[in-house]
Amino acid sequence: MNNRSDSHKRGIDFSKMADNKKNQVFRYLKESLSDLQRNIHNPKGREGDPEYNIYSPFYVSFKKIPFYAHYPEKLRTIPNESNSITFVASHDFDGILYTYIKQHLPMISVTDEKYEICWGPDIAISTIENVELKASDIHIAAFDDTYITDYNQTMISKNHNLIDFNHGTVPWLTEWRKKLPSHTTSVFLPMPYSKDESTFFPLCLCGHQDRIEHIVKFRRCIKDLIRIRVASTKEPVQFSANMITIDGKTPSSDDVMLPTPEMWGEYLLCEDERISIRTKQERSTYYFDSVIQIDGNTPISRNPSVTELDVESMSHNIHTIYVQLENVTAKENKYYNNFSTNSEDRNYGAGWSPIDSVSFRETKAGYIFRDLDSTSLERILPLKHFPSAPRIPGICCWTFGINAGDYHAIPAINLSGGGKISVKIKDTNPLIATEEADKTEDSFQLKIRMVYTKQIVFSSFPKNDSEKISKRLSLSS
Repeated sequence: MNNRSDSHKRGIDFSKMADNKKNQVFRYLKESLSDLQRNIHNPKGREGDPEYNIYSPFYVSFKKIPFYAHYPEKLRTIPNESNSITFVASHDFDGILYTYIKQHLPMISVTDEKYEICWGPDIAISTIENVELKASDIHIAAFDDTYITDYNQTMISKNHNLIDFNHGTVPWLTEWRKKLPSHTTSVFLPMPYSKDESTFFPLCLCGHQDRIEHIVKFRRCIKDLIRIRVASTKEPVQFSANMITIDGKTPSSDDVMLPTPEMWGEYLLCEDERISIRTKQERSTYYFDSVIQIDGNTPISRNPSVTELDVESMSHNIHTIYVQLENVTAKENKYYNNFSTNSEDRNYGAGWSPIDSVSFRETKAGYIFRDLDSTSLERILPLKHFPSAPRIPGICCWTFGINAGDYHAIPAINLSGGGKISVKIKDTNPLIATEEADKTEDSFQLKIRMVYTKQIVFSSFPKNDSEKISKRLSLSS
């Protein structure tokens, strides 16, 4: 029998009865509100008072935006000497939002079964040594593979598994085996303009003669990247071309290189009045992040237990600091950007942070922080103040702002008087508390990366299409 039809025959409306019960419960809950609840759910005072307006989670004000489109496009490639490639941005767009490097890894097999091979983790980053951004031959920013690692570990908050896949940090590439399959890697570059869509690089202010250049020095020789060892003894061996085949063919030289990498950019076209207004101004000012690199001169071992680096006097406003000890033994074995005590496996549980604590002292102001433990700097503070906490041990990070990923102004320190960063080194494995504790014999290099806000002034630039043909922009910082 149809219950709905039968209920109507009996004159009973169950939906209305249910509605009445819900209303009764709702009225009871509303009437029994405490004073605190009434205070936070009802207007207070008069119109215009701060507590008079009530926010509704069931209403949002629809915002109109200018029409825009964004397109991925490969940047023009100009090979240089010494494994360096210049990638030039197109003039056909209003701006460039971000860039990334794509690198194809060929299939590689051993020719003798006694050997086994693998790539190191983050092979996409390991193929890059350093990057420089220039506009019309004027330096804008530069950074190296250490900062690319720092950035990708702390400034990208989502899809970490996919990031690892894109970087080549997957078992079929990083675990020892006889054959490595082909794989195409990619890595986002921490360009000054890529922090937020509002910080895009304004190609609309550039003339056709201006060159926006991304100069990348690569580590492309396969012998500098692939790891080879004797399978039975696990002893590393020196690379020789006759040990491997590449896509089924024996390389003709020990200096065989990876295929030429590509740089792709996400370009912007936008009917934004604020962009067109900028082209009519006499000057236009942009604010970007830039990086200072400070490295220790000599490798250090677990003893001495403290290592220090002087920070020279500078006018830059430093808002974020990364401190790490790179495992030199790992780097010599082509395991780059390993900041752990295990030269063969940097992951938590196998490798551990060699840093016990960090101190940062400004000459005039004194200690900004003193003996701050690495647990806080690596695994606690980044969870609150960075888009992501590092997924590997050994990256100590600090920001003077609440959110290091903020594209607004971030509180910073001016190191006009210089300073000093001190690092205490600890034992290898905190889980081992015996007298025979596993202690690393590896050596380390102290690496500090300081991020600061840089002002770029477009003091002169083409104002219209005709000027773009002949006039070039003029920059100052």
